[in-house]
Amino acid sequence: MIQNNLQKDNKGFAVEDLRIAITSEKRARWWDLDAQGQTPPPDQAGTELSQWVEWRKILQWCPNVRRLDLTGVPLHHLALGDLLDAASTCCSHVEALILPKKDQLYADAAEGNMDFVFAKLCSALERWREASGGLRQLTVPSRSEFDREATSDAFLSAVLKLCPKLEYLDGWKRSYHEGTRLVASDESFCVSRQVWKAFCNSCVALREFSWVVVPFSNEFFLPFGQTTKPLLTRLQLTYNTRAPFRIRRNEYSTGGLNVLIAGCPALEHLDVVLHRLQPCDTLIYPQIDEMIDPNVFNDDFFLALTTHCPELHSLRIRELGSLSASRKGSSVSTVNTVTDRGLAALWRSPKLSHIDIQDVRCSADAILDFLKTGISNCRTITIRSIQFQELGAHFGDVVQGVLSKLSKGSNQSQEDNAIKIPLSISLSSRRGYVFERSWLSEMQAAFQKIYRKGQLRFAVFGLKKDKDTGLRSGTSRSVEQEVIAKILARAWIKGDVLRIGRLVLYTCVSALDKRVRKVVENRSNHANSWIVTQ
Repeated sequence: MIQNNLQKDNKGFAVEDLRIAITSEKRARWWDLDAQGQTPPPDQAGTELSQWVEWRKILQWCPNVRRLDLTGVPLHHLALGDLLDAASTCCSHVEALILPKKDQLYADAAEGNMDFVFAKLCSALERWREASGGLRQLTVPSRSEFDREATSDAFLSAVLKLCPKLEYLDGWKRSYHEGTRLVASDESFCVSRQVWKAFCNSCVALREFSWVVVPFSNEFFLPFGQTTKPLLTRLQLTYNTRAPFRIRRNEYSTGGLNVLIAGCPALEHLDVVLHRLQPCDTLIYPQIDEMIDPNVFNDDFFLALTTHCPELHSLRIRELGSLSASRKGSSVSTVNTVTDRGLAALWRSPKLSHIDIQDVRCSADAILDFLKTGISNCRTITIRSIQFQELGAHFGDVVQGVLSKLSKGSNQSQEDNAIKIPLSISLSSRRGYVFERSWLSEMQAAFQKIYRKGQLRFAVFGLKKDKDTGLRSGTSRSVEQEVIAKILARAWIKGDVLRIGRLVLYTCVSALDKRVRKVVENRSNHANSWIVTQ
């Protein structure tokens, strides 16, 4: 029936994206009262089990397929090998191949069929290499786990030889998961240094890559960066907690990362995902005895990034589990190494439109310098969003410095230096800082007077609960601390002070995120500053 439909009016020749699924109908069992359908008679059941699909006769009517998706075929099914043979013979224009992920319910059966599937895959890749130069996308989410080193070397050796034009090697995406504290993926390459160097020298057409599959060390940074990847636009730097390799602080450095970045001149999106290490994590994950030191992403790294990657559009440096790691009793502490020097390099990046960095040690002068000089480099940007999360103890000084200096300008000078693009700058701190409500009201009045046309607006957001103004029992305090705590508690009850956890400077509502935009749009349109208490 399928073959007849493909033959009719040559419909099969128009198929370019083909997805094949092999499923089994649910049979009713005597103990399953909710099962639908009837159990077939013995003769019919025997006929169904004895059927064998001749895939060559079907796929020969689809010679123009460019993307073949086999995720619907179980990895343990014997038809998977026949499909690879038939597709590589009849569909010579295939550019993307997506294989299925191992089903944990049939893990043993899939493991037994893995060598057979890998042999068929290599044969298919060789045919496509001879016919069209090799695949551009290869998704292999599951491989044999008995000998990871040998299978990883064999797999990457086949890829670098048979897929020299490869752009996407993204099997890790099928099992990638970001938990509340850690990054995990079933896919990892336990390759030797020689195979990794050969892979980096051969597959220079990569468009995206994630470090979740290889060790976070200079031995892997240097070969990747020393062979230029002119098409690479997306890069992720992180650590896979399910991988068998470990993190060693003496095996990676800022210099190695700078070499890696230098080999990606067309980079547009950089995502750095770090994790915090808890004492209990070493019991659950024995291979995790260290974490990636965030200090390697310092000012020198930002200088190299903006120098070698002029096409950079988005930069994200985030840390999973930062809230839980900062609890009392944790032995983990983060030293902020991103200062005004590194931020000044980011301001000079001509196409950088989105910045999201956690744990920044910036000053008010850095924010003001960007508002004065950094905007001139944004002529090719339609919108710019900057988020600095967890400023820590510097949050109060930065907010006071920014608002105080912006409120002292003249109306005429602000109209002459008006920002022409939609812009939002968000500064936040988990613990926040206590401000007098009267001072915030003064800033509101000053902004209303200076920025009459709404050239620049601000919104401050209070924290839901002030944990430090209450009188805690069972804590040791000095006499001065007790007096200050009582004063803050009375002022908090009267509403004279507010603990602010976030400051947002913006020029247009369209530059805000959905949450802040919703809050601002629900308020009056005649003001240009807001004090939001949650």
